[in-house]
Amino acid sequence: MVVNRSSPRATVVPILVYEDVGKAIDWLCGTFGFTERLRAARPGGSVTHAQLAIAEGAVMLGRQGAEFRPPRPNEVCQYVTVHVEDVDKHFEHARQRGAHKCVGCQQKMVRLLCASCTAEIMHVVSFFETEMTMPTDRAGAIRNR
Repeated sequence: MVVNRSSPRATVVPILVYEDVGKAIDWLCGTFGFTERLRAARPGGSVTHAQLAIAEGAVMLGRQGAEFRPPRPNEVCQYVTVHVEDVDKHFEHARQRGAHKCVGCQQKMVRLLCASCTAEIMHVVSFFETEMTMPTDRAGAIRNR
């Protein structure tokens, strides 16, 4: 396979649509620890596309236009999940940076600690920390045969 050096290395890369991509870059990097990999702008400076990285993962950001629309207020149509080493540290950092509607939870069946924070720009970023693993059938999942 030919390696495309201008795109993230992850096999699957979600694209999130924002009204203001520049503001989204600042928010996601400052609040949740993403790092900016690439930024594309129109003449005049309006950011139209960006690539952000976090650990081995990535997300792309796109500007609204045509059929591409950002989420509406009080509605979640998509979210990003990020595996982290210390979910409590991420959760507290996000709250200090202005994330709101933060909810901490513990899902006992799969023993994951998670914290979900809805940013003011309406995409949900959910962080989880694996405390221990268990076979998928014990967690209520059915393996694809």
